[in-house]
Amino acid sequence: MKYSSELLLKICSTLETGTQEKDAGPLCGISERTYFYWKNKYSEFKSKTELSILKHKQKLIHYINLGAGKDPKIALEILKIRWPHEWNPTFNISFIDPEAELKKTLDILKGVEPKNEL
Repeated sequence: MKYSSELLLKICSTLETGTQEKDAGPLCGISERTYFYWKNKYSEFKSKTELSILKHKQKLIHYINLGAGKDPKIALEILKIRWPHEWNPTFNISFIDPEAELKKTLDILKGVEPKNEL
């Protein structure tokens, strides 16, 4: 199938329903590989598909905002799954010396005064 504005419109409509990018191409008659090739090759394709994804995201956020009297938990869960970097915070904890940190923690629990290190 060749790139066309009609096919782009079909792909964008599919993305606006919440379909993942990797699935939008095959659902519209092109391979996943072709979808991402076109996204890299054609700036119009990239900008319009990204806008379609944002429109779906906006719909979900709207459902959450309607929350008065309704339960937006389903939309919130979809947001967490679809955009985990924005909606599902993670915490990274690292220690310079994990064994030393563990010893300090155990000492504190035992009531031993921690040593001041300079």
